[in-house]
Amino acid sequence: MSVNVVAGTTLSTSGTYTQDSPTTGSVQVTITPAEAVSAGATWEVMIPGIGWEGPYSSGQKVTGFQPGNTTVRFTDVTGWVTPAEKTVNIVAGDTTTASGEYTQHIEEPDVCIGHDYEQQTPLAGVTPPTAEISGDSAVNE
Repeated sequence: MSVNVVAGTTLSTSGTYTQDSPTTGSVQVTITPAEAVSAGATWEVMIPGIGWEGPYSSGQKVTGFQPGNTTVRFTDVTGWVTPAEKTVNIVAGDTTTASGEYTQHIEEPDVCIGHDYEQQTPLAGVTPPTAEISGDSAVNE
C-alpha cells in the first residue's frame, strides 16, 4: 500500500495484521530415572540430510525441525541399559514429546555349585551334584 501525504491535511488508514503459520516444530525428551540422568544420560535427534544432533539434556526442548518423522536415540551410560531408539512425528507449530527409561544393569554372579570358584577346589562339606552317563542320556543324582 502506498500513501500520498499532502501538507496541511490529515490522513487516516487502516490495515489488518495476520500471523504467519508456523513451518517448524519442536522436540522435547524426558529421561528417567533421575539416577540415570545424574550418571550422564542424554538424548540425540536425527536431522534428515545432516545426521545426529545433540547431546541434549532430559527435558530440553529443541526447536526448528521440519514436519515429518525423525528418530530420537539415547546415549550409553556405564551401568545402565540404554532405551531403544524412538520414531517421533514432528508437527509444525507443535512440540512433540518422547521419553526414555534407562534400567540399571545388574551383573549376574558366576555360579559354581560345590566349588570355590576362585580356587577351583571343592568346598568343605558340600557335595556337588553328579551325573551318571548311561548310553545316550545322563541321569542326575
